[in-house]
Amino acid sequence: MHRPRHHRFAVSVMGLGLIAGLLVSPVLAADTRRVTIGSAADGSLPVVTVSAGESISFPLTVANTGPQTINNVLLKVGRDDDPAVEKNGAATKVPTAPVALPAGVTVAASGAGASVCDSGALMTCAIGTLRSKAAYVITVTINASRAASAATVDLKAVVTVAEIGNDNGANTDTFAAEGSLILEPFSCNAVTAQRTGNESKVVATCGVTDPEAGAQSASVVLPSSLTSVALKDNLLTACPTTTCIGGQVQADITGDSTSDVVAWTIEVDLTALGLGTPNLTKLVVQHFDDQDGETLIPLTRKNACKSATSTDCGAASTYTATNGHTILMVVVQTAGNGKTRIL
Repeated sequence: MHRPRHHRFAVSVMGLGLIAGLLVSPVLAADTRRVTIGSAADGSLPVVTVSAGESISFPLTVANTGPQTINNVLLKVGRDDDPAVEKNGAATKVPTAPVALPAGVTVAASGAGASVCDSGALMTCAIGTLRSKAAYVITVTINASRAASAATVDLKAVVTVAEIGNDNGANTDTFAAEGSLILEPFSCNAVTAQRTGNESKVVATCGVTDPEAGAQSASVVLPSSLTSVALKDNLLTACPTTTCIGGQVQADITGDSTSDVVAWTIEVDLTALGLGTPNLTKLVVQHFDDQDGETLIPLTRKNACKSATSTDCGAASTYTATNGHTILMVVVQTAGNGKTRIL
């Protein structure tokens, strides 16, 4: 288990920062219907923490691991309203179907198998026939609106086959996978997100002109092998000079190392802060690593990033937003993640 790495950034003007393990219903001795649900061979899915206003995607596989073709296969994904009965291997009854997710939370599918799925607070996929050793694969995306309340939500994926949930006799026809979704409250300047599917690796706070953004926004591009980040911007930390522009930005990327390259974009609404346009070639980004080691990254033309693998490089520019405000945009690439600010 890698602990999150903490780094910090700053920019200055020279001279002037779903689910827990899935559990499968036990197979009886004479059972010829066997189904596993999950994102891996062991039928498990990642534990998910996500901020309101964000989304999380993960692969979901329904695999027929038994010796016979199964029919009328139906998958439902939603909230588990009876977790004590089926969690941790205590499957004392036929698993019940999931119910609607909380207000502001929806679930949808994408991928080749998504055409048989609906979406909403409860997702149903009419898979139909699944031959022996065959698998049905989709990407599940859970969306949490800004209005979603902070909570820990028990989740469940239930598959029924053949008699549609009638487990009388030798064959098991209902299979359950359980876990939880941790929802954090919405904040324009802080976002916790996972990128476990094929979705964009960009994670961002609110746009710079959003009334709740505080005249600053930030985004990071996660390295391809990493999935989880907690991003905060506009942190009001002590400024090392008298010419800091905006607040500090911090990203905690789980599992990152100095061999990873992280691309950052920081935007500051100069007009909203009552600032004029600085000399862009004299801006410097200040980056701090886990051990509080400091690196100054000048934004001169000769220090522009030459490739996606370059580090300690970047560039600054300005543009006019739709509201007429002048926006400073700084793009830098560093090793690992951390904290940064514009000086």
